[in-house]
Amino acid sequence: MSEELRELPEGWEWATLGALLLNIQYGYTASATDQPTGVKFLRITDLQNNFVDWETVPFCNCSEIAKYQLSEGDIVIARTGATTGKSFLLKKIPETTVFASYLIRLHTSSLYPPEYLALFMQSADYWQQITTVSKGTAQPGANASILSQLIIPVPPVKEQKQIIAKIEELNDRTQRAKEALDSIPQLCDRFRQSVLAAAFRGDLTADWREQNPDVESPFELIERIYKLRKQQYEKDCIEVCKQGKKQLRKPSNLKPQIRDSEYLIEIPESWFWSSFEDISSIKQYAMSSGPFGSALGTKDYKDSGIPVIRGQNIQNGKFLLSNFVYVSEEKALELSRSTAYPGDIVIVAVGSSGQAALVPDSLHRAILSQNCNKFTVDKLFVDPKFIVLSLQNEIAKSQMQEKTTDTVRQFLSLTNLKSTLFPIPPLNEQHEIVKRVEILFGLISQIQNQHKKVESDLVKINQSILAKAFQGELVPQNPDDEPASVLLERIRAEREKLNNSKPKSRGTSKGKSKTSQGQVSIPGLE
Repeated sequence: MSEELRELPEGWEWATLGALLLNIQYGYTASATDQPTGVKFLRITDLQNNFVDWETVPFCNCSEIAKYQLSEGDIVIARTGATTGKSFLLKKIPETTVFASYLIRLHTSSLYPPEYLALFMQSADYWQQITTVSKGTAQPGANASILSQLIIPVPPVKEQKQIIAKIEELNDRTQRAKEALDSIPQLCDRFRQSVLAAAFRGDLTADWREQNPDVESPFELIERIYKLRKQQYEKDCIEVCKQGKKQLRKPSNLKPQIRDSEYLIEIPESWFWSSFEDISSIKQYAMSSGPFGSALGTKDYKDSGIPVIRGQNIQNGKFLLSNFVYVSEEKALELSRSTAYPGDIVIVAVGSSGQAALVPDSLHRAILSQNCNKFTVDKLFVDPKFIVLSLQNEIAKSQMQEKTTDTVRQFLSLTNLKSTLFPIPPLNEQHEIVKRVEILFGLISQIQNQHKKVESDLVKINQSILAKAFQGELVPQNPDDEPASVLLERIRAEREKLNNSKPKSRGTSKGKSKTSQGQVSIPGLE
């Protein structure tokens, strides 16, 4: 053995994997079928998270069932691809099953519990060896000869059983902790929706309204906004006239409306329902969609220039400043009606329909892709952050779902978005809602970050348990236990007896021979 191997407790031995096996065998080559004919056919893809769903395992017609039939106590290992080294211990096999050619079957001896070997194959020591032997090739892989030379610490059989029992006991505890942790993301999502529901029916700021009773009524607010917009529109018309340009079209939302809502949600008296169109600015292209058809495509993308906002930049109310593509300044000018600026609300129209986020201040100017819509809201009327939060609430989400056309890909058009209704509080109350929601969302983020850390810690704990187990530190040693060297000798004798009982092959090559189709005799396993 290598001088680099650590010292083991008394009674333990270092051994190769081959020294612990009766044989190693490659699987059967056949085509899988979902038709219930022949026998079950276990493949690499059927091994998922140390589990096999036998209902989904396909079938195959096998002419040599006896040679490839799996038995309880066998361990199968993936020998190629990204899952090289992934293993599975067969404890219960519901019906006759053979294994596919990209798997290797380890036939273990009944002289020791196969669970010990299966647990070692989950340890960092095992995976370090697998990584070492499979790296440096275009396609990761480990053949039977390589696997047979993996080094394993072997304790006495009695201690192996104690180690298995202790690991299972500790794993039960960590599994219970994991199951409790698994419920946290869903609880966080439910809490987030509860916060939004309370915010947009007025419960979250009930105390604020008590302390601030003197606010504009909805009708007063609408009239004030109308007067301001009308003044701005008239001013813009005069300016255009002076420049000798074409008369401006009258904005469709010049006078915002108080809308009737079919949504039976009681809101405070100082609130009212209004549409996306009503709350948008009257500026030209305040409500716009991305370029139509072939006006913008991959042919226009550059390595630098004006960034293009795509659906992947919008995620869970956040704007992701990454993975941009760009267009030239000339192309951006050509697509000026689809320009977005800081503070604009961008809504994904295709795929993740309804996902929305604010364009950040750091993005001075960008072009919408075909799958995005944009709204520039009237900041005298609404806080854009309030509207982005509203779009995450079930009231808005259900409306957008209804307005999404079910084509080959779901599509949320600008026209349909304009009629989306929001409960609108006074502007100062909107600011207060945004502040309170962001505080509560911040707490949720802290919980989620802590959840990720604890999940990572659980993985480390499980690996630490395995490390201690295979260093002889998990359970106490008993000097009266039969040493591992005796076990290894018994396995060798059992393997030799098994090999001698088989008919000899003719014309075997030096060092390695196939004793039967798919079964390999490895030096050191004779």
